[in-house]
Amino acid sequence: MQIKDLLQSNTKDAPTLRICEDLNNEINVSNLTYTRVSTPSQVSQILQKASLLRSTGSTSMNATSSRSHAICTIYVESTPRDGSDVTTSKLTLVDLAGSERQKRTNATGERLKEGININKGLFVLGKVVAALSEER
Repeated sequence: MQIKDLLQSNTKDAPTLRICEDLNNEINVSNLTYTRVSTPSQVSQILQKASLLRSTGSTSMNATSSRSHAICTIYVESTPRDGSDVTTSKLTLVDLAGSERQKRTNATGERLKEGININKGLFVLGKVVAALSEER
């Protein structure tokens, strides 16, 4: 499995990403790009930029099929105009590569290996989503 920072447009020089658990049992990714934005339009621009860097390929079912999963976490801070307490929220967006049946895609070679890895990834990400949705 390969993990890429979709906000790093130059992947050759991008630092290696490492997934680890801290002392508070929180999952962290080291060397990940964080970008501060102030408007919904800026969020949209960043998501579009990242989307262009995702891996895609064609199959018998789709001319342009996402061959990768993507996770985006957005931290939102809201300060009322009266200056009272700041409200913070965390929104995690998960876009999964489509699970496609091998018989229907007619996949062979590298495309077949991608499909197998996508399905393995879907299984693991299902566990991640379940963990993210647990009450703490």
